[in-house]
Amino acid sequence: MELDLLAQLNDMHSQDVDQVIAVTGAGKYVASQVGQRARIAALLQWAGDDREQLGKIRQAIRAVNGDAARESPSPVAMDAPPAVPAPAGTALSMQDFILNGLLDELASVLQSKDRAYLVLGSCGFPAVHRPSFDRQERPLDFWQLVCEEIEKGVLQGGFEPLLAAAAALYPHNPRLKPFASLRVPEPQKLLMALATTFASKTDAKMLLAAVGYPPAITPGFDRQESVLEFWRQVCEQIANGCLEGGFVPVIRYAVKQYPHNPVFRDLAAPPPGRPVATSAAHVAMAGHDVFIAYSKCDHELVTPIAQELRNRSIEVWFSDWSLPLGQLFGAHIEDALASVKVVVVCYGTEGYGPWHRAETYAALERAVRGQCRLIPVMLPGVTEPDLPPLLGQFQGITVTEPIAAPNTQRLLDQLAEAIRDAR
Repeated sequence: MELDLLAQLNDMHSQDVDQVIAVTGAGKYVASQVGQRARIAALLQWAGDDREQLGKIRQAIRAVNGDAARESPSPVAMDAPPAVPAPAGTALSMQDFILNGLLDELASVLQSKDRAYLVLGSCGFPAVHRPSFDRQERPLDFWQLVCEEIEKGVLQGGFEPLLAAAAALYPHNPRLKPFASLRVPEPQKLLMALATTFASKTDAKMLLAAVGYPPAITPGFDRQESVLEFWRQVCEQIANGCLEGGFVPVIRYAVKQYPHNPVFRDLAAPPPGRPVATSAAHVAMAGHDVFIAYSKCDHELVTPIAQELRNRSIEVWFSDWSLPLGQLFGAHIEDALASVKVVVVCYGTEGYGPWHRAETYAALERAVRGQCRLIPVMLPGVTEPDLPPLLGQFQGITVTEPIAAPNTQRLLDQLAEAIRDAR
């Protein structure tokens, strides 16, 4: 054991030790340990005799103690609250993120599971890489694991989308405020605003009753993983036309209850040249990232794919979830195809189904005009030469293994990333 490191760590405050652990990337190895001595022991055990890992610990100790600032110029002053670097310019590294106090700030303001999952869902953090909040000893341990995943590259844009989503939730927080200028899509802003201001079952039911939302299709509030998922399902049904006036009555009710909420206020009285009806339509139509076209013969194979994309925070138009009951669905399919940036065409051994063929041809026409991206997904038993000639001109993925297989999960990560790129 490196006795000098042990002595240095024992002399540090608990919060500083946590920063060292986070900077070195050892969070998931130490998260289960309770007490400073146990956490230090686990950190040194993680490093073992590996000189590179031990070097990381030494460098982290110097950075946290401010020695790095004395050795070379640094934008971080350790004897005062560190200034958050401007969002523009070079991307934040994990060390910048931690030493500027942003990790501690997230752990301080996002201490509940609902709020943590709300922010991660809003910034596009893949659900498959999301740590379990309930299994962590402290919120700080959860956010350390999230940051380690971001450092590995699971979130497009790195730390900035996470900070933008947190700033949208807490626009007046001094540490997060500089990141409020980063763009959060308008539909996501509405979702976040509904999930935070109408977060109780009673408030949610009062809003839906006041605007005339059909009780028969109201999702079960208590059956959802989070408040965000409840409101996501409600908004999806509104986008599909279940409520007269679309989002307009929801926004008007919300701004009446919370007149100073900036999201509701902006949607109810948008900037000049963008009437409220346009704002509501934008929220409705921009709610889906991808349309999935498939044959009913392949329903059992395609449904898990759609669910996996949804778990990765992709807004999926899928007929099982998105078509309203008791209405002619042709117009809804046409509107959905016209509004998305990506169409995924799943192709199985039985070939095209009737609606499947029509949806594919409509997508092909838009793709040729540069209006959307078309991605074929070859289901088990199908290879590239089996695709129809026009569909075969587009690069796609081939699924050959069960949905839970690591290779299939990797392909779905690639698919989700391609869909996000088209946003």
